[in-house]
Amino acid sequence: MFENISARADQITKDEFERLQASPAGEGDEGDLGSLAEMAQEKGEMFFNALEMLHKTSLILYTIGLFHLLEQQLAAVCHDAIFDSPPNDTKLDKTAAWLKTNLEIDIRTLPSWGAIDELRMLANSAKHGEGSAVRQLRAIRPELLEEPRLRDLMPEHPDIYTSVKVRTPLAGQGIYVSEHHFIAYGNSAFDFAIEIAHYFECKPNDHFATGL
Repeated sequence: MFENISARADQITKDEFERLQASPAGEGDEGDLGSLAEMAQEKGEMFFNALEMLHKTSLILYTIGLFHLLEQQLAAVCHDAIFDSPPNDTKLDKTAAWLKTNLEIDIRTLPSWGAIDELRMLANSAKHGEGSAVRQLRAIRPELLEEPRLRDLMPEHPDIYTSVKVRTPLAGQGIYVSEHHFIAYGNSAFDFAIEIAHYFECKPNDHFATGL
């Protein structure tokens, strides 16, 4: 759906210009080629802007979903029938504390934790906009708050391409997640799960049951 957006927009512009040229007199502004070209260009730009914004928003939503799916799956581990008093919600900090107390694993010390914590900041920033999560994210991954096209066009003007305030991230503005970023976060989530599994594989003779 989001492949070759620019080329598709160019084709729409070309097709619209040809359609206007072939239209009866009057619809195409009395045959003024300059006006026809402007009208066609406007249609192509509308298509490009709409698809680009939808693409940005989709990646943000996928990223939020990835983090919360990881939270839910991790919390679900604590609800095995042998465990007494599992966490009362799926928030990562509460699950992490429960795992450390009851299963003797500190997930904050795992190699992939840094990426997972960053994913948490990103998900919270995207949901809530400007706030503590955005400030944390800005400190460690400022490029996620930089508009890529403007940065490429005017790299010497960070005041233009950097989000000073994140107002509408769910509209694709203020926070910019690329497909590369999303794939990297997905790989980190997978690695995180493998690291947790490996921890327990290294303790084959241990038995975990809370409240006993």
